[in-house]
Amino acid sequence: MKPEDVQDDMAPLHAMAHPEDASHIIASLEQSARTLLPVQVEFRICRPGMPVRWVEFHSVPEHQDDGSTLWYGIMQDITERKQMQEALIAREQEFRSLAENLPDNIARWDIAGRCLYSNPIHQRTLGKTLEEMRGKTHSEVFADNRFAFFDEVMAQVISTRQEAQVLRVPVPMPDGGTDYHDVRLAPEFDSEGRITSVLGIGRNMTDAYRMQETIAQREQEFRSLAESSPVSIIRYDREGRISYLNGGLVRHLGISPEHVIGKLPSEVWPDGRYDSIQQAAAQALETETKISIELCAQSVGEPEFNQIQVVPERDIAGQVIGTLAFGMDISAIRNAERRLTNVFANFPGFAFSFLMSPEGHYCFPYASPGIEKLYGLKPEDIKNDMAPLHVLAHPEDRLSIEAAIAESAQTMVPFNVEFRLCRPDQAQRWVECRSVPTPQHDGSIIWHGLMIEITERKQAEAEQQRLLNILEQFADFVGSANMDGTLSYHNRAARRMVGLPDDADLSSMRVADMHPKWAAKRVMEEGVPTALAHGVWRGESALLHRDGREIPVSQVIILHRDTEGRPAFMSTIMQDITERKQTEARLVLQNHALNHIGEAVYLIDEEARILHVNNAASNMLGYTQDELLAMRICDIDPDADPAKWQEHWDDLLIRGTITLETNHRSKMGKLIPTEVNANAIAHEGCLYNFALVRDISERKQAQETLQHSQSLLENAQRIAHIGIWDVDMLNDVLTWSDETFHIWEIDKTSFKATFAAFLDTVHPEDRDKVTTAYNQAINDKSLYQVEHRLLFPDGRIKYIHERGEPFFLMLKDVRFALSVRHWTLPN
Repeated sequence: MKPEDVQDDMAPLHAMAHPEDASHIIASLEQSARTLLPVQVEFRICRPGMPVRWVEFHSVPEHQDDGSTLWYGIMQDITERKQMQEALIAREQEFRSLAENLPDNIARWDIAGRCLYSNPIHQRTLGKTLEEMRGKTHSEVFADNRFAFFDEVMAQVISTRQEAQVLRVPVPMPDGGTDYHDVRLAPEFDSEGRITSVLGIGRNMTDAYRMQETIAQREQEFRSLAESSPVSIIRYDREGRISYLNGGLVRHLGISPEHVIGKLPSEVWPDGRYDSIQQAAAQALETETKISIELCAQSVGEPEFNQIQVVPERDIAGQVIGTLAFGMDISAIRNAERRLTNVFANFPGFAFSFLMSPEGHYCFPYASPGIEKLYGLKPEDIKNDMAPLHVLAHPEDRLSIEAAIAESAQTMVPFNVEFRLCRPDQAQRWVECRSVPTPQHDGSIIWHGLMIEITERKQAEAEQQRLLNILEQFADFVGSANMDGTLSYHNRAARRMVGLPDDADLSSMRVADMHPKWAAKRVMEEGVPTALAHGVWRGESALLHRDGREIPVSQVIILHRDTEGRPAFMSTIMQDITERKQTEARLVLQNHALNHIGEAVYLIDEEARILHVNNAASNMLGYTQDELLAMRICDIDPDADPAKWQEHWDDLLIRGTITLETNHRSKMGKLIPTEVNANAIAHEGCLYNFALVRDISERKQAQETLQHSQSLLENAQRIAHIGIWDVDMLNDVLTWSDETFHIWEIDKTSFKATFAAFLDTVHPEDRDKVTTAYNQAINDKSLYQVEHRLLFPDGRIKYIHERGEPFFLMLKDVRFALSVRHWTLPN
């Protein structure tokens, strides 16, 4: 088409537009004419005989004066561009289809780091929709900048035009956990080689990383266990080459790991010493089962035995990747078995295997040579039948042996029994049998065990029981305790002393439970440490009765050691000292009382030695008590020479008690008049003089004064012819002065001075008057005064004037003090 073909009409050109695009072209022009806005239209043209081509129309409208509109613009062929766009769209569709269905995270960003695309997996991983991320950078999407480092990585990809990989990217999950992703970022280029975007592909590697960690942890655990294990450990790969040895095996072999790693055992030890292990490893790898072998190597001393177990090693998927060999030194076991065989040959009893068949027949398939010494039998004598051995058991013990066998066979408990052995050529002996049953597949039961002679032990047990019986009958508290303070034994007296029943269980009780707090403190802080240091402690403590009473005791704690000298246990003996304490208390009280009485107290033996004195004795003589206890009686009594003391002692033993007066010399040399009340006492087969000594200095002085006064009174009575008498009505006793007897003219030695005898001396005509006055004075508590006559046998009469006063000392005890005057009328 030429320009002039459309100069006056656009129809020829418009006719070439694709029918589907023609209306769109007209509509775009009309809108541009109305709005005077530029118009841009893409449409297809269809020329006959040629492929459809795409055209792009760009123009700007201009309003003309005549009201028309003129567009200035260009049209260009954009067919190739459209073809490229369609190809890109197709590829994009393919990309999206692939990305939408891949299990990996896929996203695309522009060169500014803004999100262009995110597949569903990526959206779920980040917890964001595409709408929330499109057109935004990571920092804009996530305010906490959790993925800000991606912006830096993308900048690096763009600047270097190279791919970048980020491993173990932590991605927080909604449940609070964290997944780990590996991400690869690659630049995308346009047709001219310019970077248009960055494509990111990420894969959730959490399970893989955790598996790796698990494998690494297990490998670490394996190596940690292997390095600390006393067992030798070696690892082989599938080719049988050594890949690991633990430290114990390295030290045992005396080689460096570098010398053996990656080699076959036959290459390291061409002498073939470990070929059997290499063969076992190959067999375990082939059969995928455990293989066990035993190696014996001759060493400088005893042979060296090793038990080797080779097992297949599997990976986490269960595939066999190699083998592990575990070696254990069993030299001690094998050598012990060898020595045990030698021991059995010289054993005081014998080892045996005892079989019960399903039919109930008994025999000994094995018996060590010791049976001949114990039973006088040979192993072959009982190999098929136990009867020759069983018949030698004491008749009273056979049934119990058979019952024990039956119980062990039924319950599978160990067969333990003690019985008496009666050989015709020897004295009766005791035997102990101990064995463990093992059921067999054929229904039989076999016991493996030992029989040993225990005669000495049974004798020791009998002796121990005898001693125990003695302890149980012992009246004192006897007990023992372990070193941790728990009680192990208390005799019957001990239990009863604290109020426990005879069968009380002491296993849960401790030493402190037997004592009040203060006594337990003394035992634990003083008694036990002293016993540990010196072997024994003695002292006083107390027991605590279950009713709360404290029982004072004298206690001994003894430490017992084992055969190696180590403390084994402690025993104690306690004696109830309640009576002794009471006696001591009484003695203290007695001493207190004796020291607080006014009289001096002396305890003297037959040799005149002073054994005890009180404070009064010390105060009286001025000596200390210790000084007096070093003296004899002759040291303080000038008259008590040995002869007089012996005379006094003999007299005291006859009479039992003597009161005497003597003089004691004080420390200052002063003689002190004393009254001694000596008493003979016996104690524990010995005789003593228990003397009470009173200082009678004042009494002596008073007696002298009284005698002087009495002498003056008697002289006054005699001169004045006045008598004085006293009457004790309660005892009907009259006491007359000498002058009274003189007035009455009566011999005082022959007169029974009673009130009746007195009335007999009164004139018969005056007796009533005297009696009336006497009674009236008593009843009225008044003055007694009366005049009466005395009638003498010779007819003489004396006139008497009596005057007295009653004294009421107590109920019915009335005394009169009277004075008597007399005169005689001349004839």
